[in-house]
Amino acid sequence: MTRAVPRRYSRIDIGRAMLPALAAACLLAGAALAQPANIDDLKQQLLAYQKSGDYERGLAAVGARAQAYVEAHAAGATKPALVLDIDETSLSNWPRIAADDFGYIPSGACDRLPKGPCGAAAWERKGVAPVIAPTL
Repeated sequence: MTRAVPRRYSRIDIGRAMLPALAAACLLAGAALAQPANIDDLKQQLLAYQKSGDYERGLAAVGARAQAYVEAHAAGATKPALVLDIDETSLSNWPRIAADDFGYIPSGACDRLPKGPCGAAAWERKGVAPVIAPTL
């Protein structure tokens, strides 16, 4: 009885078999090595978004959807109530955020607006955060 001799693979066959795995590894390595976005570019994009009016329009759109939802469901509520978180739900921190260049300064004075720095605790004590109108 003779045994079948296992087929020997050539280097070309092995290379062809490994090519998809090698390509995937290169793609994943390239994605992992991609340079992160520049923080100053991101800050400028955020400021442009806010200054363009898109931020306010987005708030108004979300506010309108929330109001429509409440109005549609209020009739079925026996004790209707609306509870809002104050910070960044009904009051905006944009002036402090811009003054602090998007950093967080927990303590310290806040007496140089619109320039910074502006400590978060002092900002809150000042009570000057603008109202987010759609939450009224």
